[in-house]
Amino acid sequence: MNKRNVDWPQQLFIKHGNLFLKLLENRTDSTKLEVDGLVRIFEEFNVPKNARILDVSCGIGRHSIPLAERGYDVLGLDLSPLFIAKANATAKARKTSSRAKFRVEDVREIASVLRRQDFFNAILNLWGSHGYYGEEEDVRMFSALRNRAKRSGLLVDDVVNRDYLVANPQAKTVDIVGDLELHERRKFDPETLWNESNWSFYTKTGQGLKLEAKLRIHHRVYSLHELRALLERAGWRYVKSYGEFDLAPFKPNSKRIITCCRA
Repeated sequence: MNKRNVDWPQQLFIKHGNLFLKLLENRTDSTKLEVDGLVRIFEEFNVPKNARILDVSCGIGRHSIPLAERGYDVLGLDLSPLFIAKANATAKARKTSSRAKFRVEDVREIASVLRRQDFFNAILNLWGSHGYYGEEEDVRMFSALRNRAKRSGLLVDDVVNRDYLVANPQAKTVDIVGDLELHERRKFDPETLWNESNWSFYTKTGQGLKLEAKLRIHHRVYSLHELRALLERAGWRYVKSYGEFDLAPFKPNSKRIITCCRA
């Protein structure tokens, strides 16, 4: 296997954040289903309406801002200054700035970036926002998050199901958002359990497609039993998993793993 590009998150989310931003903004159709599902999970786990929520790798606040509109106090953290600026602008426009706060932070440094008195009723890690740096780094991150949860606090972790990727291989895909095209070539490595992808961003011009950026992306993907073991290593108590935000029960062929744990 080729040497991994460990800097790809900085390249994708910061250097080329303007390109990835368009993909985030294009996910509005799924946001309501996801937020509705989160609220139902909160109700099931007795997370109160005025609870403090930590949204890790929050992006442009797709989940944080609607949750704030429903009465939760949310702190969103993300590596990208562009995404955080967008989140703050949207929160201001939707008059939720008092409940939805956003900061530029690297989640790997979570132990040092939050105040000692910062504890949360629920912690969210959504849309496959870990695995970038490998399993041990994930354990370290989730352990630090565990230390920021209130007693019996809730963790909701949302990732792609590795078993789904193996059973439904897609070597090539093209996503089109307005004048932007993302061409992805991917390969799952069964020896390392890493998903390896080449992303090429193009914009449409009168002469065809213009290459804007090309990146090699790698991330560790998990099956449910591996993810459960990882989270338990980090100090969380596994409770249950869903296969989608409509709260359908998890099955081996589910595309997602939405895991719920207690502190």
